[in-house]
Order: sequence, then C-alpha cells, then structure tokens
Amino acid sequence: MYFGNDTVASFLMEFEMPNLALIYLLDIPKRTLTSWAWLRFGFQGAREMDYNLAALKLLCVQLKDAQETSSENAMELHNIIFQRAWLQGILVDVSADGECLYLDDGTGVIELSLRPEFRGRPWNIGMYVMVVGRYMVRTDEPPMIQVHKMVDLSASPDREAMWYLEVLEAYKMFYQPLMEGPV
Repeated sequence: MYFGNDTVASFLMEFEMPNLALIYLLDIPKRTLTSWAWLRFGFQGAREMDYNLAALKLLCVQLKDAQETSSENAMELHNIIFQRAWLQGILVDVSADGECLYLDDGTGVIELSLRPEFRGRPWNIGMYVMVVGRYMVRTDEPPMIQVHKMVDLSASPDREAMWYLEVLEAYKMFYQPLMEGPV
C-alpha cells in the first residue's frame, strides 16, 4: 500500500510533528529527511562525524549562541543539533605557515583550522571562500571551524549577496520552525 506525501503529512500533523509534515509536503528527498530529523531530535552519544548530514548554513553571529552537547561531535543551536557549519566570507588573515586563516562574513570573524590537504593551496587575504567544518567553542580563544571542505568562490559575481539570501532562506524554511517547536 502506498501513502502519498499528503497522507503522511496529515498523520504527522496529528502527532504534533509539523516540521516533519512540512518536509513530506515539500517532497524533500528521504536522505535529506533523515538529516532534518537528526537536526530536530539529534543522536545522543554520536561519536563520529556523519558527512551525509546537512551542514547548517550560518553566519558567524549565529554561532555565538551554539552550545556543546553530550556528544563530542555535535553542537546545539536553539534546540537544533548539528555537527557541521557552512559559512562563507572573506579571508582577512593568513598565517605564514598557511595552517591558520581568519574568515570575516560581515557579522563576525572566525578562525579556520585547515586539514593538511588544504594547506598546500594558495589561500590569500581578500579571497571569498566557502567553508564547511566542525564548529569548536574554545575557552579564552576565538571560536574555530575545523575545515572539512573549502572552496574559493572569488570569481563568482554577487556571491556575498546571494549567500545572505541562502542563509535567510534556510533559516525561514527549516531552522526557525525547528527552533519554535510545535505550534
């Protein structure tokens, strides 16, 4: 027996799960559904990074509210559990050895810790980059992203304006309903 997305969504609404109902109504792929369900309910005690899960599209200022969870690889931001953050911005400082960079997205500055495979590339001050990685809160030091992916987007026109719109769209469609909980 096949149940359409609208039937599943109705069922989920009855059990006060409007966020999952929205996902079914929008016909979002099931792999993404797993990611968003994980964002809402989390994995307690998850120890390894799950690269199939979506990274949250965020601004530096939003990361200031993130808190550590009982899992060593997960953070919580207003009831959303996440493992990786996706940020974009301009490189404002590059260490001499190329291991440490600083990214400014217009709302704050964050330190980037590069994995060995990224250190040999020419990262220069003024480049507009996309980074995805594990967010780490550190005592008496600036917050840091352990970079898993980094791409130079300097050649893309309107990249910064589009990024702010992408973050806003992700917030409105996914994060805000999860933060507010059932209505």
